[in-house]
Amino acid sequence: MEPKKIFEELMKADELQTHLGISKEDVAKASYMEVSDNPMIEVIKDVINGVANHKATNTVFQGILKKVSE
Repeated sequence: MEPKKIFEELMKADELQTHLGISKEDVAKASYMEVSDNPMIEVIKDVINGVANHKATNTVFQGILKKVSE
């Protein structure tokens, strides 16, 4: 499955929205190609991109920490 499709499917998952505190409004506006104001949506994209691009776990983790602290 392509990264964009994975992102779209994840955004449909009520469990992710509930557990990560992503509002329905943010989900409705979320785009794989555009930057979101919601840091958790950006973290999800970082993880998807990290796996798709075979990035080292440490690199993905550092990117997530940077996004969360912004």
